[in-house]
Amino acid sequence: MKKKHFIRVLALLLTLGLLAGCGAAAGSSSAAPAASEADTAAASAAAPETAEESETAPAEAAEPVEEASAEPAETEASAEEEVPEEAGFESVEYSFPLTEEPETLSYFTTVSPFFTSFMEDYSGNDSVLAMEELTGVHIDYQCYIPENAQTQFNLQAAAGTLPDILLGATEYYAGGMDKAVGDDILLNLADYLDSAPNFSRILELDPEMESALTTPSGNLIGFYSYSDPAINMPVSGCLMVRGDWLKQVGLEVPKTYDDVWEVLTAFHDQLGVETPMIITSYLDDQSNSFAAGYDVKAFFMTSPGLQVPFYVRDGQVKCAIVEDDFISYLDLLHSYMDAGYTAKDIESYTNEMSYQDLVTSGQVGLFWGYGVNSLETLNDTVEEGGWFACVPAIRKTEDQTLHFTATSSYQVRSAVSISANCSNVELACKWLDCHYTDEVSMLSMYGVEGLSYETGADGVPHYTEMMTASDGFTLMINQALHCLAAADNLYYRYINTDMDTFTDNQRQAMELINSGAMDGEYVYPDGASMTEEETEAYSALIADLSTYMAEHVLKFVVGEEVMADYPAFVQALNDMGMQEAIGYRQAAYDRYIGG
Repeated sequence: MKKKHFIRVLALLLTLGLLAGCGAAAGSSSAAPAASEADTAAASAAAPETAEESETAPAEAAEPVEEASAEPAETEASAEEEVPEEAGFESVEYSFPLTEEPETLSYFTTVSPFFTSFMEDYSGNDSVLAMEELTGVHIDYQCYIPENAQTQFNLQAAAGTLPDILLGATEYYAGGMDKAVGDDILLNLADYLDSAPNFSRILELDPEMESALTTPSGNLIGFYSYSDPAINMPVSGCLMVRGDWLKQVGLEVPKTYDDVWEVLTAFHDQLGVETPMIITSYLDDQSNSFAAGYDVKAFFMTSPGLQVPFYVRDGQVKCAIVEDDFISYLDLLHSYMDAGYTAKDIESYTNEMSYQDLVTSGQVGLFWGYGVNSLETLNDTVEEGGWFACVPAIRKTEDQTLHFTATSSYQVRSAVSISANCSNVELACKWLDCHYTDEVSMLSMYGVEGLSYETGADGVPHYTEMMTASDGFTLMINQALHCLAAADNLYYRYINTDMDTFTDNQRQAMELINSGAMDGEYVYPDGASMTEEETEAYSALIADLSTYMAEHVLKFVVGEEVMADYPAFVQALNDMGMQEAIGYRQAAYDRYIGG
């Protein structure tokens, strides 16, 4: 039962760095561009304006204070708690350049629509240019927006023209990763670990990563970012609410569904906000911040990529769409529609960009999809006098333990694979493997020294003003323009760059949204993979099932179909093979847990 370690890891991650200023908090193990277009607030309604007031101030919305970002304080363990320290990761440093003569490798990747106003691809990124000079390897980035990436990938796979290095292959190729290796689409990287000593060491240190990236047939299908376990960050994605509006109506940040109803009613009736809440077509955010109180996973996406809400309860894999708890959740969403508290055209709202104007122009007061990293940016763009507060995951009662978290197992779709028709496999392995060295990791995390970061007298790096306050460009945009991680999705993270830039408002927000109990027991592990035969049968079923679900679920939410007909909809899904699809997921999960 070695995979029970997966659940323990989830619980551990949630305990790290909850208090503002703790040096233990940091970024998640993945580079996370797939998680959100604009990653996760003004201080919570319970947060006072000054530190001195924090223990006695009433729980009311407090306007955020402009302040300098503080360095995280180090924490010390007592002598009684000390345990023998295992040998950690020490990178094998490379001798640069990697090749005597300049060479070119091609890289299939995505670029968020959020960035396309500022860049066409990553070729002008300062760290990309520095990486080329360092390694002697020019990278020809082939960038696609996420909505088009899968189509482009499969067209090139069919034509035999895939680039050398591939981001997202694990999600794009129909039939699964064993089939991708068998069809000469991807290489089994287990055969090439001699050319990747750093990644080999990481796999030894992190058996969860190795398991997640290895298929049932033993094919290792990608490199993956690695974070020092001491700096893993807890939940940072969250709901958000207008803190100034809460102050006007005399309410606190909502924590329960009853609170949400009271807040929406006040925004609508007292402030005249026509539709105070945004519900997106995905029915929840990727953190499961709104549906977790109903003990279901609700996030459902068919494009870009397919994410059907599977989860695990008491060892049994379930698909939320056919569960009674999900029906109750849809009733809740429909009640907001019926009361006029949210717009009915939810199919128009997908990523954050689709409703950002509503958020910043004062037409919406409660929404999901953003998070702590976007807090100060949103506060800068809202009308004068307005600010946002973070909202913890919603519960039925404040003492309810949630079984879903934003902290997940490894997001296998973020793995970086090597194409079977790679022009120089050994060089590609070395180029990817050197991302784990200290020198390249700094390019990934901070960029070029003297331009995007400076090292202080204490030896600690900090972003320059160009990165943190440059003419309306957010830090996230500047990282895409100046740091390597945004381009390559691969590095060794040993410094918490997020906490380095967080204000006290953001630190307080982190503490708030991690204040409730979350044990992660219902999260379906991304590393649970099906055999080639299972994948083929599952893919055939889920293609039709997901299409049928997408056609009908939103209609039940907005009232175009009546909830009395939902049992017939569930029966139709079962007739189409829903239980068989769940069975394939169950088999993969059982193998993952059983080891």
